[in-house]
Amino acid sequence: MTNSAIRKQRALVGALLGCMVLLIPLVTAPLTDEVRWTLGDFALGGLLLGAVGAVVGWMSALQRPAVLKGAAVLGAVGALLLVWMQLI
Repeated sequence: MTNSAIRKQRALVGALLGCMVLLIPLVTAPLTDEVRWTLGDFALGGLLLGAVGAVVGWMSALQRPAVLKGAAVLGAVGALLLVWMQLI
């Protein structure tokens, strides 16, 4: 496998793992009245978590110093948290 294919595969795996977090509200929504997500909420959550997962997967495949990888991942997660808090 080429290096480019490995990067794409890791980005896809990261995006899928990020979107799997959405299973939590999907499972809990029928069990409680506190979770009231619409289809738009799931779409936006999937977009945000998938994008951050893809960035994390892509950064892990790059041959950069660990400090730069960590800073990029921390920045992506920080941006996700800032956007998520504004949406709540």
